[in-house]
Amino acid sequence: MNTIQRTTLEQVEDVQSPEVSVSVKGSRDVAGASELHSELGEIADSFDVTGFKCVHEECGLVHNHDTTKHRASDSFDMTDDESAQMEFNPNCHCGLSELARSGIDGAPTPSEANSMAPVPDSVNLALDGSL
Repeated sequence: MNTIQRTTLEQVEDVQSPEVSVSVKGSRDVAGASELHSELGEIADSFDVTGFKCVHEECGLVHNHDTTKHRASDSFDMTDDESAQMEFNPNCHCGLSELARSGIDGAPTPSEANSMAPVPDSVNLALDGSL
């Protein structure tokens, strides 16, 4: 397995992402669950993310900034639910490239998107084949 190295530039690394599976068996009412969810939400909001790797299998771009810099729901007139339905990561350059090809209001052209926020060739090939 290759490793991710933190750099000052965004770069593509060949790294395998771990596979995570979560399931719940049965239905349970847990006393205090809504308070726990609220507490967890507050804790999550206090996190300071200083870098992340796009987990889309065609992208894998390593970012040296927080996850809100390229958030599609902040940049375009779309809800969080709409951005969650995107094929590519709505918080990454690949998400901007997807929006550029989908014709959403305010999105740049595909060439402008690639100039502003470059993506690996594999992303452009996948988008050209699906949109």
